[in-house]
Amino acid sequence: MLHSSKQVMAVPLFDGVHARPNQTRWWLVLIAVTIALVSARPYAGSWNDGGRLASVESIVDYHTLSIDKSVFVDVDRITGAALPYPADNANLIEHGTRDKLLIDGHYYSDKPMVQSVAMAGVYAFLQFSTGLVACERPDIFAYVMTLLSSGIAYIVAVWGVARFGDLMGLSKTNSTLLALSFAFATAALPYACHVNQHIVLLALAVGILIDAHSICESGGSEKDDLRRIARMGLLAGLAYGVDFGAGAPLAMLTGLFVIGHRPTLKSLVTVSAAMLPGLILYHGLNYAIGGSLLPANANVEYLRFPGSPFSAENATGGWKHASPFKFLLYGADLLWGKRGFFEHNAPLLLIVFAGFKLWKLRHLHRSMAFFCVAWCGLTWLTYASGSNNLSGACYSIRWFVPLLAAGYYLIAALLRERPELQPHFILLSAWGMLLAGLGWWDGPWSVHMVPMYWFIVVALVISWGYLTWRLHRSSRNIEIIALKVPIVETPEWERPAIG
Repeated sequence: MLHSSKQVMAVPLFDGVHARPNQTRWWLVLIAVTIALVSARPYAGSWNDGGRLASVESIVDYHTLSIDKSVFVDVDRITGAALPYPADNANLIEHGTRDKLLIDGHYYSDKPMVQSVAMAGVYAFLQFSTGLVACERPDIFAYVMTLLSSGIAYIVAVWGVARFGDLMGLSKTNSTLLALSFAFATAALPYACHVNQHIVLLALAVGILIDAHSICESGGSEKDDLRRIARMGLLAGLAYGVDFGAGAPLAMLTGLFVIGHRPTLKSLVTVSAAMLPGLILYHGLNYAIGGSLLPANANVEYLRFPGSPFSAENATGGWKHASPFKFLLYGADLLWGKRGFFEHNAPLLLIVFAGFKLWKLRHLHRSMAFFCVAWCGLTWLTYASGSNNLSGACYSIRWFVPLLAAGYYLIAALLRERPELQPHFILLSAWGMLLAGLGWWDGPWSVHMVPMYWFIVVALVISWGYLTWRLHRSSRNIEIIALKVPIVETPEWERPAIG
């Protein structure tokens, strides 16, 4: 029998549809813990994390949501030698964070408060047990808060991506490669360095996708599915509160997914009740700060403080483009270009390269494919239409970091059924490691492009093109050889007797 090039070149990547969880995942967790410990920085690196740390300090030490007295706002209030910001950043040292709002004569962080409240609970426990005070040791405070928020989120996300490999039935080797690629070759690595909501939402999204996949595979076990639905609802509610821009579409799609798979009143009540605490907390905190259920930073008047860099023209929210053409141009710039999300997360290019096959994959449920693609599309649409600043001074597009969860779930599905893509994935991951490593060195809040960025992108394209050509040429040679080999049937008198 003649074999197609795909059959000849295929290398088994999986052990079975329902592979057992592999123990290598715990080694990956150990690696992720080490990376988190090394990555966390003992200072706030920007206005972004400075504003959030100011809220955490103020809630515990001054019993208020106002950040007026925080050392991350008024740096002169520090009582020790350590600084809350890098010593070589004169602007931060002099002015503190400017990611803030002026409401009734008091300053508040412009970041969603749900994560800050949760971190304040952790800080309160640490203060009770160790005596840590932010204004005395802002370096220890920043390091520990980073480790216990972004660090833990990074660890959970790495573990979850390894779990994607198990769920898809990838072999132990390839499940490990998938997780290592995520850990070292994506924006998750630099965003583990400082406090931010984006990597936290990434971890929540990974958990939601794991349970969603399990519901698709459950075979009708209502009791187990209700437990998963409750978890999905709880995580989706937290996602809504942690990062409204990407979390609200995720919560909406989670509800639709549950209703689509379990169209019962019990499922609807379960997912709604589980989401409710996150939604109430988010809108309740908005009302406590700005007197409105909407985010306080949606009110441009609150951005008018002395030295404010924000205005109606550059604040995120509302239509920000002069024409549909400029909207499309800016939207493309979010995905491709000097800050492009795809280039800075090179393994995701595999989806662009072979994404047209997603709907034909036997072991990728259509509802899961729709879930992932719709969430990415809605999040892109939200920020492409409502912003014009490429997410500010940061590594790539910080708003899209959570979308890595959907991207790596789809990559696992592609590797499951198209093993000939493995060399492409390894090459893209190698280049992604270089970019993410350079981003990790500078941290996620760098105002400059990655060093040698365009040179690296050009080298990636050339090497990927060469690999594609070589693999195509090899497959063609195999086909030609197969066609030239004569098929000779054994004469009937030479065949062994049967029976």
